[in-house]
Amino acid sequence: MAFRQRVFQWTVLVTFLVSVGAFHVSAEEIPAEEPMSPLSDLSEKEIASPRKIDFWSALSNGMVVQDLNSDGKLIGAKDSKTLFSRGDIVYLQLSKTEAASDEWVLYRKIKKVHHPETGKLLGDLIEITGAIKVIERNGNTATAQVVHSKEAISMDDEIAALGALIRSSTPSEQVSSDKKGGMIAEVRDDRLSSGEHDIVYIDQGWKNGILPGDQFEIIHGGEKAGAGRIPKRSVGRLLVLTSQKETATARITLSSEPISKGDPLQYLPQE
Repeated sequence: MAFRQRVFQWTVLVTFLVSVGAFHVSAEEIPAEEPMSPLSDLSEKEIASPRKIDFWSALSNGMVVQDLNSDGKLIGAKDSKTLFSRGDIVYLQLSKTEAASDEWVLYRKIKKVHHPETGKLLGDLIEITGAIKVIERNGNTATAQVVHSKEAISMDDEIAALGALIRSSTPSEQVSSDKKGGMIAEVRDDRLSSGEHDIVYIDQGWKNGILPGDQFEIIHGGEKAGAGRIPKRSVGRLLVLTSQKETATARITLSSEPISKGDPLQYLPQE
């Protein structure tokens, strides 16, 4: 487990440095023919290979985070429009005049996530909408350029340093190696049911020893029926993309029945 944590931390650090390097691009250097959203979803080939996960792609699927401090928010733009994408010039309200970073991830809070069984608050579900680089500062405001856009960026989207999201996804203390099971705590877009390739959020994180590449079986059955119980059955499988302290973002890779919030999970040991 300690070795896996060190490998994961090193991988995240290298990816972060590469990503930051990619941020240093001027408006003139951005080719017009490049796609608007380099934060693309994982390919089918990557889904099939549990250990082959790109951090940025995984990050773009959102996450449930605790205590993420906003560095500010988007308050306007050079052009009079309400939705923004790569190349647009925008204006920021900074939380601190001395904000250390000139490069931020844009995110949007979707909802509070509570455990479907216990009611415990697990954190805020956030969606990553893009990334920006500061061009000019003026006190607690700043002018910035959108350098990545995954979703349509809108007014009041908040900003956070990429490092803060990486830290939330990197084990910072001794973690358990006793991986057992868990539960689907939330689904995308308030869906009543999900299936193959859909994103879900589970109630197990790196505190429980769960890291990207881990897999779970999705279980149905076990309910009381008369004097007995309905037999449990495996109805699917999911792959962990990113893990936070107490939660993880995962993709359903197999499903034979509709998958829902509250479905139990069983950890699949690595072969």
